[in-house]
Amino acid sequence: MDTLKKANKLTLILAVVMLVVAVVIVIFGLMANRATEAPARSMLDPNYAVGKDSETIIDGEIVEIPVVEIPLKLISLNYPEDLADKLSVESKEDDTGAELRFSGEFSGKKLELFGFVISHSNEAEGFVLGTIKDAEKGSFFVIMQVEEINPDGWTEAEYADICALQERVNDIIVQFYADPRFEAPK
Repeated sequence: MDTLKKANKLTLILAVVMLVVAVVIVIFGLMANRATEAPARSMLDPNYAVGKDSETIIDGEIVEIPVVEIPLKLISLNYPEDLADKLSVESKEDDTGAELRFSGEFSGKKLELFGFVISHSNEAEGFVLGTIKDAEKGSFFVIMQVEEINPDGWTEAEYADICALQERVNDIIVQFYADPRFEAPK
C-alpha cells in the first residue's frame, strides 16, 4: 500500500511538473510569435498618414492606403482616398495663412463637419492645437474648428455616419503633430 501511495504521489508531482513545462512552452511560443509580427502603428508615429500613401496594419499585414493630398504652401496634408466621395475639402491660402473646410453631403444637404485655420493670429474661434513655424514667414497658429451637429432632423443611421465622418478630423490633427516644425502648447 505504501508503494502505491508513493507511486501516486510521484505521478501527481510528475503531472504538475509537465503542466508547468507546458505552460512555459506556450508562453514562450506566444512571445516568439509576437516578436515576428509587424509592429502596431500609432497615430502619433511621424510616418502615419504622411506622404502619397499611408500604411496601416490589417490582420497583421502592413497595407498601403492611397490618399488624397491637400497641398498647401505651409504643410501638405492628406486624407484616405476612400473618403473622397464622402468628404469635400475647400481650401483658401495666401501669405497670411490658410483655411481648410471639410464637409459632407447627407440627404442632399451639405454639412460643415470641421476645419482648420492657420494664421499669425490666434483670434479665430476654435481650439488652438499649436503653432507651425515657417522659416520665411514666422509662426502660424493652427486652430481646429469642429462643428456641433444637432441630431434632430437626421435618422439614427445618418447621424451615426455624420459623427463617424466628423471623427476623421483626427486623421488631419495627427499630421500636424507629425510635422517637426509643429509645436503643441505647453
